[in-house]
Amino acid sequence: MCSDTDITELYPNGINVYLTETVTDVYGMRGTNACEFTLGGDSIYVKEFYCSPAGELQTKIIECPNKQNCTKGRCNIGPVRSAGFFNYLKILFS
Repeated sequence: MCSDTDITELYPNGINVYLTETVTDVYGMRGTNACEFTLGGDSIYVKEFYCSPAGELQTKIIECPNKQNCTKGRCNIGPVRSAGFFNYLKILFS
């Protein structure tokens, strides 16, 4: 049996970028969500682990909604933190 710690009513397939999780598949293979970095050093992607229908460990790279930063294997909930956003604030308040 595959065990996925972030399966909930809202996320029945276990793909939830707002929680850091550990998945253990039928063979004992384990995976824990991690942040993936772009060439520019930004971290707006999560490497999400989940169970396949056959109970095997699967992974996919998912961009955080609204280009939010990824920290400790999960997307942050809150304001957008990108150079574009800070440039917007500079223009707005100058």
